[in-house]
Amino acid sequence: GEFRFENRYIVYNIYIEKISKTFEQTKFIQELKEIATEFAYRDNSGNDTFYAEEIFSKIESIGGKDAFDEETMYLRGFNLEKSKLYAQAKDIYVEFIKKFPASKHAQEVIYKIANIYVYVLRDIKTGRTYFEQLANKDTLSPQGLGSLYQLGLLKQWESEIPAAKKYYNKLLEKIGNSDEDRLDALKSRLKEIEENKPIEYNLKTALDTALKDEYAN
Repeated sequence: GEFRFENRYIVYNIYIEKISKTFEQTKFIQELKEIATEFAYRDNSGNDTFYAEEIFSKIESIGGKDAFDEETMYLRGFNLEKSKLYAQAKDIYVEFIKKFPASKHAQEVIYKIANIYVYVLRDIKTGRTYFEQLANKDTLSPQGLGSLYQLGLLKQWESEIPAAKKYYNKLLEKIGNSDEDRLDALKSRLKEIEENKPIEYNLKTALDTALKDEYAN
């Protein structure tokens, strides 16, 4: 199986080299997009996220960032995210929001940017600005509701309890009884505050590990 998979790359690389000399640029880039899509992350087997990014990089080197349409740029960011190349994924997602602010993926992408800034790059301040973008909308998407919870959780972790309660209570007002899992978590956080207790041990440990400088390595 592995030998056949390696042969697959050889065949594609030979094909790419051949069409680079015979296809005009627009057609060549379109063909590269199709190859990248074939290898990019998906739930079933047969993908190779790193090879897909190699092709995405080739597209950018030929046509620049303008070569990416909405779905291809989203797929590139998602593929990098699934490769655990989070900082690179964040850069693509930030570019995506600038280029396609009205995209159907926009709120999902903003939420991902926020989480990467906070929990991967340990930049709470910047991450919070992205969470706030979603939390301040008049009608809250699932990502907006998630942002309210994250904003409250960060404030609770920082021991800024009045601010945490403000976010949690706003979320409680917005959520109703529509999301049992989120409601259960929210009630647990409010109970901790009411009883002057710390955040639940496993959650606090995870937050400490993600956010404290002493765990940076």
